[in-house]
Amino acid sequence: MKFRLQSVNSAFAAIIFLGFAFTGQSQQSSSSQNPKPSSVLDRAKNKSNEKNFIIIPVGQEIRVDPVFPDGSSPTSRVDQGKVVTPVPVGFTTAIPALTKVHLLFTGTSDDGAYYRLTYVEINKKLYKIESDETPYAPSEMRFTLTKPLRLPR
Repeated sequence: MKFRLQSVNSAFAAIIFLGFAFTGQSQQSSSSQNPKPSSVLDRAKNKSNEKNFIIIPVGQEIRVDPVFPDGSSPTSRVDQGKVVTPVPVGFTTAIPALTKVHLLFTGTSDDGAYYRLTYVEINKKLYKIESDETPYAPSEMRFTLTKPLRLPR
C-alpha cells in the first residue's frame, strides 16, 4: 500500500514539474519573439499619436454659464463663459467643469440675443469649437456641437 501511494505521489510530482518546465519554456520563447507589455495598464510605446486624442461627437451638449467681465453690466454682450457640467466621452472627462469658453454674439430676434460657442480653453490652449446658436440665458445656456471636437488627452 505504501509503495503504491509513493508511486502515485512521485507521478503527481513529475507531472507538476513537467508542467512548470514546459510553461516556462513557452513563455521564454514567446517573449523573445514578440515583446508584450508587462501589465494590462501599460501602454505600448510604439502606438501612433492618433490614440492620444479624445473626440467629442456631433450632438454632444455643452452647458455654459455666461460670465461678465469686471465692471460690465448683465445687459451688455457676453463674450466669455464657463462650462457648468463636465463633458464626458466614455469614462473620460473631455471638458472639465469650470473650463473657460468663448462666446460669439450672432444676432438678436424676438427671443433676445443669440450666441454661439467659438473656443474652449483647456490647459491655457484654445481649441476651435463649432456649435449651434442658443438664446441668451442668465444662468445656463445649452449648446450642441455641430462638428466633432478633437482634444488631446
